[in-house]
Amino acid sequence: MTQQQIPPVVLVDGSSYLFRAFHALPPLTNSKNHPTGAIRGVISMLRRMDQDFPGSKIVVVFDAKGKTFRHDLYEDYKANRPRCRMTWPARSSQSTRSSEPWGYRC
Repeated sequence: MTQQQIPPVVLVDGSSYLFRAFHALPPLTNSKNHPTGAIRGVISMLRRMDQDFPGSKIVVVFDAKGKTFRHDLYEDYKANRPRCRMTWPARSSQSTRSSEPWGYRC
């Protein structure tokens, strides 16, 4: 008797993916001159997850806006992170909307 492998549920730090994609890719825009580089990067990384974990459920989670428990635990949380040049909530909601047609839950 062989034991059937159950694919893992993959939790993705969407905020981290968005931050990485924004700083790694050139400033791409669509026909209306809206920035799309970070969104493209996030979708690309999620598609790679599909390849690396076939059959798995992939759940994308974004940080809540504002102060979190991490700030209480560690005073210097994000202290050395450069200020983000994009409108973060807008990009976060665009990532959510852009990833749902691909079947990702955000």
